[in-house]
Amino acid sequence: MSFCASASYVSIAALVYSVTVCVHRLHFHPLARVPGPLLGALTDYYVTYYDIVKDGATVDQLQKLHAIYGPVVRIGPNALHFSNPDVYHQIYTRGTSFLKDPALYRAFPDKSSFGSIDPVQAKARRDAISPLFSRRAIAKLEPFIQEKIDKLTNRLLNYHDVSKPVDLLQALRAATLDIIYSYCFGEDCYALDAPDFKHPILMGADSVNRATLIFKAFPALIYVHRFLIWLLQLLGCPAFGPGLLVNKISTQLDGLLADSKALADAPHETIFHHILPGASANKKSTAFATRRSLLDEALSLQIAGSHTVAAACYVGCFHVLNNRSVHQRLTVDLKDAIPDVTDAVRLEMVEKLPYLTAVIKEALRLSHGIVSPMLRTVNSDGVVLDGIAVPRGTTVAVGNTFVHLNPEIFPNPHTFDPERWLKEDAAALEHYLVAFSKGQRSCTGINLAWCELYLILATLFRRLDLELVNSSPASMEYSAHLVAVFHGEPIQAVVRPMSS
Repeated sequence: MSFCASASYVSIAALVYSVTVCVHRLHFHPLARVPGPLLGALTDYYVTYYDIVKDGATVDQLQKLHAIYGPVVRIGPNALHFSNPDVYHQIYTRGTSFLKDPALYRAFPDKSSFGSIDPVQAKARRDAISPLFSRRAIAKLEPFIQEKIDKLTNRLLNYHDVSKPVDLLQALRAATLDIIYSYCFGEDCYALDAPDFKHPILMGADSVNRATLIFKAFPALIYVHRFLIWLLQLLGCPAFGPGLLVNKISTQLDGLLADSKALADAPHETIFHHILPGASANKKSTAFATRRSLLDEALSLQIAGSHTVAAACYVGCFHVLNNRSVHQRLTVDLKDAIPDVTDAVRLEMVEKLPYLTAVIKEALRLSHGIVSPMLRTVNSDGVVLDGIAVPRGTTVAVGNTFVHLNPEIFPNPHTFDPERWLKEDAAALEHYLVAFSKGQRSCTGINLAWCELYLILATLFRRLDLELVNSSPASMEYSAHLVAVFHGEPIQAVVRPMSS
C-alpha cells in the first residue's frame, strides 16, 4: 500500500472519528440538553480562547452566556457553569464530595495544600501549616506586620516631599509582598525599597497568573517551564519575576535542609518551623516529606498571600477616595478611635470599628478574591444542581463574581456601599461573601488577610490625607487571570500627612 493511500485512510478515519465525537457531544452526551454555545459543547478550547486569546475575558463572556441561556450553561463538553449563588454553597461547602479539577490545579504548585487534589492529603498539609495562621499566632506577629505598614506610610510620605503622585496599586502590592514574605519566612523581600515600588518579583507576577491558564490548556508546557527554570539555574542566568522568587525561597530552603538548626536564628516562627521534617514539634509536618512539596507550599503561600489582599486594599482605596461621604465617615471614625495620629494602630482596636469593617467587606466583595471560576469535579454517582442532573466526572463551577454581583442579594451590586453591611439583615449577607472561598478548601491564611486589611486601611486613612489624581471607573477594569489583573489606567494619588 502506498504512503498516499495510507495517509488517505488515516485522514478518513480521523474525520469519521471527529464527526462521531461531535455528534455524540451534541446529541447523546449526558449534558446534551443543557443550553450553551455550540462550540462550548464541542471543545474545551472554547473557554481557552477567552482565557488566553481574549486576555482573560472568560468572566465577561460567562455573564453574556448566562444572559442568553439562563442560570446553567454548558461551557465545555463535560463542563457546566452556574450563576445561582446557592449552588455555590453546594459545590464549595465543607464536607462536599466535589474534588478540585486536576486540569486546573495541576497548573499550580501541585504538592502544596492549595494544589493538592486528594482531600485527605490536602487536609494533612493544611493541618501542618494552620497553626502559623491562627489568631493567636497573628497576634504574636502583629508587630512585624505593622512594621512593614509603617514603612509603607513612610515611603508614601516621600512622594509628598517630592510633590509626586504615587501608584497606589504598586505600593500596596509591594507592602503585601513584604508582609507575607517576612511573616512566612522571617526574611525581607525589600519590595518597599524598590524605586516606585517596581520590584522585579512584582513586575513578573502577573505573567504567572496568565501562565497558569496556559498550563491548564496545554499541560505539557508545565514540564517545559520547569525544565527551563532548572536550566537557567544550572547556567547561572539571572532570574526575574517568578524565577527570582523561586530562587530566593529555594536558597533559604536548601540552607535549612542542610542545617535545620539555622531555624533558631529566625526572628520569629516561620512556615518552615511547621513543615520542615525534624525541625518542628508538629508531627503533621511529615505531610511535606520531599523538597518539592516544601518548595511548592512555600511558593503557594507567597503567591496567594500577596495579590488578593493588595487587590482588596486597592479597590477599597479607590472607592473610599472617590466617595466624599464614605471617606469623611471613615476618617472621622478612625480619628475617634485613634485621637493622636502618632498612636500605634492595633488590630484589637480597629477590628471593633463597624464602619471600617463594612468598608473592608465591601472592598472584598468588589475585588472578589479569585475572579476566574475555580473548577470542581463531581466525585459521586451524580448530583442535582439547580435542577440539572449532573453525572460523575463533570466539571462544575460558580464564579465568585456571580455571587458578589447578584442583584437579589446585593442591590445595586456595582455600587460601593458599606452601609449594606450595617443594616439589621446584614448577617445574612455574610453567607454570600466568598472572597476567601468556603468549606474545607477555603483560604488557609484568612486570619492573616483580615489582619492586613484592617491594619493597612486603618493606618493609611488615619495617618495620610490621600487625594485621587484620576478617578475614572475604568481604573477598576481587569482581566480574569485567576485573580484580577487590573489593566485600566493605574490609580495615582497625591499624598499629604494627616494633620494632628
